Amino acid sequence: MGCSSFAANIECGRPCVNLGCRNNRMECRRWGAVQVFDTGCYGVGLRARQDFFCGDFVLEYVGVVYPATELPDLLEDRRYVLDLGYGVFIDAAKIGG
Repeated sequence: MGCSSFAANIECGRPCVNLGCRNNRMECRRWGAVQVFDTGCYGVGLRARQDFFCGDFVLEYVGVVYPATELPDLLEDRRYVLDLGYGVFIDAAKIGG
């Protein structure tokens, strides 16, 4: 994909200046088929309704970004925390999707 926004991990607006660019999956609502379900004793969960492969876009995970130094406090409150790597975490407990 010869798109500078894609190379910078930024989603393009609609339309992108590069013809054929498909780097606007969130804006165009092109994400994977998932299903929210009741896990029973653990509350609600999310499961895939299709096969995903390495590099596939599943969906956007929205929340507050925290550094690793604040992780113990987040886990103490049993929050929904996603590890992005590089010592950065997203907590979707209060503001999330």
